[in-house]
Amino acid sequence: MKADGHKPSTEVLSYGASPANQEVSAKLEVAPGTNVTTIRRLRMIDRQPAGLMFDMIRSSIAPAATALERDSFESALAERGVVVTMARQAVSARKASGPEAQLLRIPASSTVLSIQNVSYDESGKIAAYGEYLFRADRFALKNILFAH
Repeated sequence: MKADGHKPSTEVLSYGASPANQEVSAKLEVAPGTNVTTIRRLRMIDRQPAGLMFDMIRSSIAPAATALERDSFESALAERGVVVTMARQAVSARKASGPEAQLLRIPASSTVLSIQNVSYDESGKIAAYGEYLFRADRFALKNILFAH
């Protein structure tokens, strides 16, 4: 975004830790009861809502909320010594719920881009699990693909 001349920013909507239940422990590949931090953020581009982000991460490596408001999630993780080396994503389109549409400032039931993201660190462990929604009119998915 910065390379395209836009100014990204983040508002942390919620931030808290709790023991992982079965569903969360399966997504993060951690033992049930492991302390997990959940983070909900509103990502802005030029002060306009662009994405709604929900992340789950082991509390032992979770970045501070203030770090997330300063920089990207990956940069905030790097400050904690966690380097994301790979991510697996599933991308689809769906209709925004009423509360999601309100936060993104779009009409209810607008189509949004939905991304399910699993980030891995240098050791191959899951660093974070995320579910992201992006406004279709403010976000373009750009990829560089390599053949092996």
